[in-house]
Parts: sequence; structure tokens; C-alpha cells
Amino acid sequence: MKHVDVAIIGASLAGAACVRELTRLGIDAVAFERDAFPRDKVCGGFLSPGAIDLLDELGMVDVVRAAGGTTVRSSMIRMRDHEVHVELPRPGMGISRRTLDALMGAHPGVHHAAVRDVARVGNRFKVSLEGAELTARVVVDAAGKLSRFTRRRTVPQFGVQFYETGSRGDVLDFSFFEKGYGGAVSIESGRTNACFLIDKSALSSPLLARRGAEHNKKRRAAT
Repeated sequence: MKHVDVAIIGASLAGAACVRELTRLGIDAVAFERDAFPRDKVCGGFLSPGAIDLLDELGMVDVVRAAGGTTVRSSMIRMRDHEVHVELPRPGMGISRRTLDALMGAHPGVHHAAVRDVARVGNRFKVSLEGAELTARVVVDAAGKLSRFTRRRTVPQFGVQFYETGSRGDVLDFSFFEKGYGGAVSIESGRTNACFLIDKSALSSPLLARRGAEHNKKRRAAT
């Protein structure tokens, strides 16, 4: 049985950043991701200047730029009939979550496997995978809101994300509207990533019920 210092559940942005930083510090860490990369995920596709600083600390800024990350210098904010153009104090970046996750997950410490169970055994944790087991001194749950090891909390909004052909240039379009908000930003390959967060109350109850049933069916199939 393999023994490590840290086992990380999930290797999307949080988990991949964690394993990268821990291994850089000389700590024996591994991260396990259930879904294969690349994969689409609902996300705005915009990296703030602060997020770029974090990528720089991880040595990933040039990698993301080389993969087509676009420079974002300003934002156009829209609300009803009003528009405000705001220059960013420092440039941001546009990149699809599909590409960013794949780049971050391309690390020797990231493994494609689903964590089935975690149990305390003495002063360590036994981590059960598909057909394998290992022990770890520390377990980090970085699987996000769909983690099976963290209590789930309902949220009043749902997200919608899609791609468009054509670029928005170096401007982040951001709009506020009744019961939601969202924006669009240029990403790699001359495309635009659009993403919106909408209150569930904006939809009819039958539609929400059907969406919830479909979501639960997919989760049961995945497990």
C-alpha cells in the first residue's frame, strides 16, 4: 500500500494548485480527479489581476498565455439603460475553464481516479480508490460543491455558460439584470466565453423540478 503525506480529492483549480504548491515545497502529495481533462465547466472564463498573481506564483502564467489566454484591460458594465466603461488597474486575462483546468491538471501529482471512501486509521487516513488504496497523513477535500465528503448546501441561483464565435477584444462585458447577472470575455481560439448566474425563482417550478431530476439521475449514473 502506498503512503503519502497529503492526499487531495479533486484536481480542478483548487486541487491542482494545492498539489503543485505542496510538491514544490518538497511535500509528498497526490491529487485524484474523477473526470478526465479536458472538460467543460460552467465558469466566467475571466481571471482577475489577483488570480494572475496566483498563477504567477505557481509558474503557470506563461503557460496559460501560450495556450491562448487573452489580455483584458477594461470592463463595460451594463445595468438597465446605463453603461459604464471601467479601466482595470492591472490587466486581467480571458481563458476557458476547459483549457485552464487541463493546463493546471497536467502535473505528475495529478491522477485520474475516483475516491470512494476516506476512513481514519490510527494517526493516518485510508483513502479507497477504484481498485486501490493508500494512506495519507492529511486529506484535503478540493472537490467543490459536488463533493461526497462535504455537506451539500443548496444555492438560490443556477449557472449558464456557452461559447460564441468571434472576439470581444480586450473588454470584459458585464451585465446586471433582474434576477441575475453575467458577462462575456474573449478567450482562446478567437472565441467568446459567456456565463450568467440566474435566480431559480426566474424559472417555473415544473422546469426546476425536471432539471433537478435530470441532475440527480446523472449523479447516480456517475457513482
